[in-house]
Amino acid sequence: MQVRKKNGSLQDFNIDKIMLVIEHISDECNQPLTLSDINLIRKSVLKSVENKAVDVISTAEIRDIVFSELSRSGFSDIAAAYMREDD
Repeated sequence: MQVRKKNGSLQDFNIDKIMLVIEHISDECNQPLTLSDINLIRKSVLKSVENKAVDVISTAEIRDIVFSELSRSGFSDIAAAYMREDD
């Protein structure tokens, strides 16, 4: 799967990049994630992205998925900070 960046370029989807950002933000929020939390979020984000069943997904769609999965998993403060990360 490819990700369409804001500038229109394409890049391979990489869940590790997303997880690094989430871990960094959780540390900044003083809410470090456990390995179990990280694995749960990784699985739920991957499943949601794969369920889109598309060859190309936008960064905006990925942001919405990550926000939803963080919120659904009880990490609303991290989700809010994640959405502000790109502002």
